[in-house]
Amino acid sequence: MKQMKRIISIVSVTLLVIATYGFSEEILTNETVMRMVNAKLGEALIINKIKNSKTNFELSTDAIIKLKEKGVSEKIIEAMMGGGGSASSSREEKTPLLPTGYGYYAIDEGQLVELKPTPVIEKIGLSPGGGGRLGYAMDGLAGEPEVTLSTFSPIFIVYQQNIDINSLRLSDLVYIETEQASSFNITRTDPRFFRNVYSRDMNDIIQLNLWRPKTVLPLRIEPVEGKSGMYRLIPQSQLRAGRYAIYIKDHLHLYNMVHATDSSKKYSAFYFRIREKETTASIKSVSQDTAPIEIDDKFLAAKQWLNQNNLSITKSPEQALSDGYILVAGSGIPSTSARTPAQKRLIAERAATRMAYRQLGDMIKKVIVASRRNEDFAEETAKEAAKKAEVIYKGYNDQEEIGIALVKIELSIIRGLSR
Repeated sequence: MKQMKRIISIVSVTLLVIATYGFSEEILTNETVMRMVNAKLGEALIINKIKNSKTNFELSTDAIIKLKEKGVSEKIIEAMMGGGGSASSSREEKTPLLPTGYGYYAIDEGQLVELKPTPVIEKIGLSPGGGGRLGYAMDGLAGEPEVTLSTFSPIFIVYQQNIDINSLRLSDLVYIETEQASSFNITRTDPRFFRNVYSRDMNDIIQLNLWRPKTVLPLRIEPVEGKSGMYRLIPQSQLRAGRYAIYIKDHLHLYNMVHATDSSKKYSAFYFRIREKETTASIKSVSQDTAPIEIDDKFLAAKQWLNQNNLSITKSPEQALSDGYILVAGSGIPSTSARTPAQKRLIAERAATRMAYRQLGDMIKKVIVASRRNEDFAEETAKEAAKKAEVIYKGYNDQEEIGIALVKIELSIIRGLSR
């Protein structure tokens, strides 16, 4: 009898344990995934666990960056974005963020943003006879993009029938202000006959004022299952603050290319900007016209010069207020008209200086707005203050063919103008 009671007691405890723990489903979180990765579990095993479990993942940009820093692979993160069952219901499936109408889109911080087509502008530099629609041109995008994204890791969605998806390109853009007429001379017309052929001198300056593709950035292209004509375009590396365009190959050309044109064909590109992250939520957003450069190994001499002079690049209004000055950097590349190393250096340093002054204007506006002044006041004051700034350093990397300029202004000057 005692033996029987003991058996019944054991069975009762076992049933209680099962009732309490056996049927409670585990909910996977970011921490769970990081623990599995840290425990050296296989990638396939972790992905299978994600697909067959309830999940409650935090997938903001900062959370994804943290996952990467903790060694979580891109495949596992993608599985997390696809997810398993919802924490609220094991049968509820996550609906992917997809458009319903044709067009080009970006997934930005969990929102589907439509990219607007922007006309590609051609500037004919040389035309036989000096006029007409035939000639040799450079192209690019003018003005401000309509769309600004916040994430450095956007996923693009293209929904278009009958498109050669592999012809699409993603490029970062560089601003080209002017070029010499000789840069357009792709037929290598003899300088002695240049004016007779084109009715202009080789050294004439052609105004461009265009944002042109700098490099073609690698993309992974994936068809969307069950959606004919829909594709995901995923940048292979994180983007930076700056301007970008998605376009069809040969509809827009790299910054160092000239092409023959008859001006009859009109093309568009999808032009957008990625804004720089604000460091403090209390600071109002202001215009982000340019992307700050990194003082990396391409600019080793500039980095050493900053260290020797106990100076640092200004990254936030708070830092400016602490340092008592604003110091910004700009980079520039030589135009295609530059032939000698000396010409390349001169043109690149000039371009870097122009970019640095744009950066300076943006940072001055941030500092003034942070001081609770309105943006119109900040705009006008920034223009006046920039005139009083000084270029304190110029440099050029011969191997990379890129120039750098550092521009500095004391906060006391800005305060004097703000009174």
